[in-house]
Amino acid sequence: FEEETKEEYLTKLKRYFDKNNISSIKSKRICDELEEYFSEEEKFEVFSEQAYKIRNNICDVQEFDYFTKMLDKYLVNRKLYPLQLLSAYHLSFSQNSCNFSVPGAGKTSIVYGAYSYLSNLDDTSSKKVNALVIVGPLSSFGPWENEFFECFGRKPSVMRLSGGTNKNERIRYLKSSRIADITLISYQGLLSIKDELAFFMRQNKVMLVLDEAHKIKNTDDGRIATSALEIAKYAKSRVALTGTPAPNGYEDLYNIFKFIWPQKNVMKFRLHQLKDMSKNKNDVRVNTLISNIEPFYIRIGKRDLKLPEAKELDPII
Repeated sequence: FEEETKEEYLTKLKRYFDKNNISSIKSKRICDELEEYFSEEEKFEVFSEQAYKIRNNICDVQEFDYFTKMLDKYLVNRKLYPLQLLSAYHLSFSQNSCNFSVPGAGKTSIVYGAYSYLSNLDDTSSKKVNALVIVGPLSSFGPWENEFFECFGRKPSVMRLSGGTNKNERIRYLKSSRIADITLISYQGLLSIKDELAFFMRQNKVMLVLDEAHKIKNTDDGRIATSALEIAKYAKSRVALTGTPAPNGYEDLYNIFKFIWPQKNVMKFRLHQLKDMSKNKNDVRVNTLISNIEPFYIRIGKRDLKLPEAKELDPII
């Protein structure tokens, strides 16, 4: 019954008692914990409503103006266009969020925008982060490094925990007090240093990013998905990026939203229910599901990018 897990256990107990009509006698300590738990639940409902409003561009004007000025100051080399700016603001407010935008929408720049704001908050702020850990395919490492330069105007200090770095060097880094601008690790790499990475995240205020987050969609005890979910609870901020969040069905969303809110049941549906909904596209529960998750994701579509229509040209012979 630790700080990271007590909400999960209280939720399971409450669900079990309600389902089986079990009455309980509560100690003073548990009464205090339950009072705090239900208070947090109420706060989360309010928080979710605010996140939903921001997602739909209903923002506090002064706070949004302050956020914009912070990005002008710290994201020195990149000017986000309006939808990117709104997405970065939404991420900064919620701290735990998904971005399901299409390729070319600037998901990486949005993350750097939010990180530049959160990492420059006062140390007393509950939202302050001081480290950026990105989990993604090896092919994503270069783009993250290049985009950092494009956004901040300087080359980042980088620690790659996959690829050419040997295991002892990775472990030394994760157990030291040194923090690179960006720490990169592949999904496969999670398996070998999961415990050391968890230690690093407990020592620092980490924004943990899953690039191509659909890679953790395996709900059948897949080792990579399980590892990502196990370390999620140690992150200060959690971000899931993918342009294909549910290639097979609604069940693909299960691990993604479990990752961004490990202690909250934001979907409010079990895995078997999601699979049933995938089989029946007219399932009335689909609208409820979308409503439940809307506060915690943003998607920039092709139409939003206002790209010119593709032109078909005659072949050149």
